Amino acid sequence: MKIIEIFRCIQGECSLQGEMMAFVRTAGCNLRCAWCDTKYAYKGGRNMPLSRIVAKVRKLRCKWVNITGGEPLIQSEMPALVDALKELDFKVVIFTNGTIDIARLPNVDKFVVDWKLPSAHPKEAFNMVNLNRLSPADELKFVVKDTVDYTVMKDILEGVKIRCKVLVSPALDGKSMKWAKELAEMIAFDNLEVRYSLQIHKVLWGNRRGV
Repeated sequence: MKIIEIFRCIQGECSLQGEMMAFVRTAGCNLRCAWCDTKYAYKGGRNMPLSRIVAKVRKLRCKWVNITGGEPLIQSEMPALVDALKELDFKVVIFTNGTIDIARLPNVDKFVVDWKLPSAHPKEAFNMVNLNRLSPADELKFVVKDTVDYTVMKDILEGVKIRCKVLVSPALDGKSMKWAKELAEMIAFDNLEVRYSLQIHKVLWGNRRGV
């Protein structure tokens, strides 16, 4: 499997925010989102056998493993990696961009599935079959950059049945924290049943590798 980096850090977003985790960042992505904060994961990486990946994760001594990218579900070896981690009693969370069916990974403890909004200019649409795959343990995430995104998100929330927690985060690429505050105020005004999620790893360390 092609790997960009493996490291230990606190989880910066979702309902697991603040948990210490081992992060496995895979290489490659099927999208090119306009505000992507991990463009360095589009290409490159080093080929690592699954045994080596698992060994490095074990050395980090964390209960949780976060598999992210790039887009981790484009890796054909992903089911084998998840199975290997689960055999060692790790809890596994996967962050995925929502375009690929998550059904082939039944052993994952939590999926955080991203529904890309217009500002991302995604090359592929959200895979609607994933709405039926998501369990109450999973989370559906929206990254909102402007009022157009916010309106589209509201229409989605009103138009589809969602069985899991909904996360909403501000996209801060090139924008000040003022937008983060404005988004929180809009959510409160509209009384949306969502969880606001500010990426605390970026607040603490900025947008860089290894966090």
